Amino acid sequence: PQAHADNSFVASAETNAIAEFDSSGNGTTFGYAGGAPSSFLAFDSSGNLYVSSSDGNIYKLDLNGNSSIFATSSSGLSDPLGLAFDSSGNLYVANFHDDNVLKFGTNGNSSVFAFLPGEGPRGLAFDKSGNLFVTTLFGNNIEEIDSNGQVSTFFAGNRNSPSGLAFDSSGN
Repeated sequence: PQAHADNSFVASAETNAIAEFDSSGNGTTFGYAGGAPSSFLAFDSSGNLYVSSSDGNIYKLDLNGNSSIFATSSSGLSDPLGLAFDSSGNLYVANFHDDNVLKFGTNGNSSVFAFLPGEGPRGLAFDKSGNLFVTTLFGNNIEEIDSNGQVSTFFAGNRNSPSGLAFDSSGN
């Protein structure tokens, strides 16, 4: 959103607060995501902020920081971590304890997009081609998932426990 265009947002690992920092480094509390510590963040194309929380829910904060629950365990969540939106507006969630990636359609319905058995998916990011990349705790890898949900190893790690990841505008 234009009002938040140059700002950075940080989820607290100790509280449920989401901080917003302007380009000068001045911080304020943007909003709260439920009653438990927050971890990963993603914006949809309308500027709403989605937050995964250690209470097992995903929260949606509107442009003013007002919070509502977007998804719960009844949607298939089991310790949601990384979040990423595709170019069609679907939300993908690293579902840590169930070793899968869930896809929430624009209608809010969820389905399993890909399985990562025994790997513990954490961070998510899409590349320019629409492939989803996933960091894994137990696999210590970065996995690539194509648009059909087929998983292949992009980078095989050696116990470095990758977490978050992102692509720059050049695709790096």
